[in-house]
Amino acid sequence: MQRAKPVQAKLIEFYCDCGGVYRLKQNPPVTQEYNYIWLHQCTGCGEHIELARPYPMVEVDNGRGQEKSFVLLDALPVTGDPTKGGV
Repeated sequence: MQRAKPVQAKLIEFYCDCGGVYRLKQNPPVTQEYNYIWLHQCTGCGEHIELARPYPMVEVDNGRGQEKSFVLLDALPVTGDPTKGGV
């Protein structure tokens, strides 16, 4: 049987100097020697930046003092081809 429990969650966003927030522009990420680089674009000024994690994300406390991070499905760019990492 499936049950739901309340959780503590935080929305984590990466802010631009202009006051906008960065949103994931590219999916899938570029791989560079075991590291993923995610291309983001500012919602305010349009500036592009490469980040090591996709933003926005949600951090959830598991109740034991450990936090887990999750990418919001709605934040992933639509590529139209799920075989190439798109939604």
